[in-house]
Amino acid sequence: MGQSRISDSNLVLENATLAFWAHGYKSTSINDLIAATGLNRARLYGAFKDKRGVFMACLRHYSDNDKRAFLDRLAHDLPAREAIIAVFDAVRMAPDAGRPGGCFLVNTAIENAPHDAEIRDVVQDGLGHVELFFRERVKEGQRVGTIRSDIDAAPTAQALLGLYISLRVLIRSGASPQEAPTAIAALGRMLLG
Repeated sequence: MGQSRISDSNLVLENATLAFWAHGYKSTSINDLIAATGLNRARLYGAFKDKRGVFMACLRHYSDNDKRAFLDRLAHDLPAREAIIAVFDAVRMAPDAGRPGGCFLVNTAIENAPHDAEIRDVVQDGLGHVELFFRERVKEGQRVGTIRSDIDAAPTAQALLGLYISLRVLIRSGASPQEAPTAIAALGRMLLG
């Protein structure tokens, strides 16, 4: 996207991301993107080429700047076990934070990744970062004694990622976010000790 054409590219991408996140790729029209971004059709096409170009820019921006920044902040600010729990607390609170339910990466994994290799690669990279976050936190917690030492970090991270994806899908499909704490507590006892 050309910086010279759009003065606040982050805001444009964030607003376009929210449109795709709320409605999905197929149901989001160019007119929806124009309304969300405040750009006219010529500027939108000039910056991104087409709807798919907007979508790919949004997906990469979300994965690289939103999701990774959030996980990196948790890893830096919280002890390992608490950082893992904070991810699941964020899942529970996301609909109240003015964002659509679910996760943009997870929603895209379901809607688009099976049919598009480029999208699948971005989604797998983003979810791989979430799994890596879990694996590193489990290992860190084991080193300091806050997570059981008798569990293998890699499959535990995969299980945590599976729960993360499941909770995102359940909340996106209308399940009450208030039910999530019960699942999180059970997970913590079962997986982390």
